Amino acid sequence: MAQNKNPHAGISGVGTTIANLGDVTTDGVDLSFTLKFNQHFSLYDAVSYIKSRYDNNFTDGTDLYLAKNKTVPGIPVWSDKFVLRYNVGAFQTQVNGEWMAQRPGTYTNTLYAPPRFTMGYSARYSFYNIPHVNNLTLQFNIYNLTNARTWSSLAVGDATSYTAYPMTPRTFYGTVSASF
Repeated sequence: MAQNKNPHAGISGVGTTIANLGDVTTDGVDLSFTLKFNQHFSLYDAVSYIKSRYDNNFTDGTDLYLAKNKTVPGIPVWSDKFVLRYNVGAFQTQVNGEWMAQRPGTYTNTLYAPPRFTMGYSARYSFYNIPHVNNLTLQFNIYNLTNARTWSSLAVGDATSYTAYPMTPRTFYGTVSASF
């Protein structure tokens, strides 16, 4: 993970400022597709481009902040999500991933959260024809498969600071479900 050496960026403790920054212009496009290689393998991918810019500078009483044409903070301009899935009979497994470009953390785009890439994994198996049970499913999930150390979300504090929340470390989940 890239280190943010700016003394104004913190993990927590930066207060929230609410201000009307005027008009925002947003341009964007989302593209998604699913490729089916055969009856067992498929790949889903979704790419997003979102460019939201402030149309005005703003004042918080006495200070003028040069926000005009700056990117709205907390939102990556580019992002991508994918799911690679394999299924055969009652078994299904998948690997998923998410990439985000750097995200501005302030109204004036002076501080940024670095780009991030995270992955997950899941596998499940369903059992049928069990007496008195219509379906029994066992599922196993891994969140943050690569144990990426990055920022999950941002809270914009003001024009010079933001609060960043860390990504949950690699986590394992198991689920048992049944229908009767």
